[in-house]
Formats: sequence, C-alpha cells, structure tokens
Amino acid sequence: MNSTKITNYVVFGLAILSSLVAGLQVFAWTAFFTQEQTIAIMGGLSALGVMIKGWMSTAEAMARSIAAGVSAMQVEK
Repeated sequence: MNSTKITNYVVFGLAILSSLVAGLQVFAWTAFFTQEQTIAIMGGLSALGVMIKGWMSTAEAMARSIAAGVSAMQVEK
C-alpha cells in the first residue's frame, strides 16, 4: 500500500468522523441529560470537531507538500 492510498484512507476516515460529530451536535441531548451535562457534551463535540478539521487540513497540507516535493524531484532528474 503506497502513501497516497494511506493518505486517502485517512482523509476519508476523518471526513466520516467529522460528519458523525456534526450529526451528534444536532441531536437533542436534553431528552437524556441535564442542561449542564448537555452543555458539556456539546462543548466536547465542538472541540472534537475543531481537532478533526485541524487534523484534516494538516493532512491535506502535508499531501500537497509531498506532491510538490515529488514533482520537484522529477524535474531535477
């Protein structure tokens, strides 16, 4: 398995995880928990969403950097 496939799988997995977190954020948690617990859950989900988006942008930036490095190496040869 090459690095491109691994990167694609990581990005797809993070996109799915991000979608799941977004879906959980619109769920009515107050039906099962107190208001304070609901606020804590929503805060945790928001923080998780921010971390996932940051991780995705880092992976995309690294992929662009690697692609630019590979194309630059091919030009030198």
